[in-house]
Amino acid sequence: MPDTVLPSSVSLKHPDRLFIGGSWVKPSTDNRIDVISPNTEELVIRVAEARETDIDRAVAAAREAFDHGPWPRVSHAERAEKLRAVAGQLRARNAELAHVWTEQMGALS
Repeated sequence: MPDTVLPSSVSLKHPDRLFIGGSWVKPSTDNRIDVISPNTEELVIRVAEARETDIDRAVAAAREAFDHGPWPRVSHAERAEKLRAVAGQLRARNAELAHVWTEQMGALS
């Protein structure tokens, strides 16, 4: 089965990648995780599986970003502004996100 989403689901741009260090990167394994709807028993999506190596890379990237990235030096006001922007993006996708979470968790929609 291809690495795509069923028509009723939300699609991901890079279901075969992991977001580490600000980039979509190839995981250390070709293994995938099938997310199955407990409600319909249909495939919701197939995503990349993260292994220990990938987790180590993600932790190292987060540590690097925290120690040497701009966030620790950003003012509280700037942080609040950035977080409000993220919240706005999430609000704009509220219906889409509610649908995919409901589908993934198996609740009737």
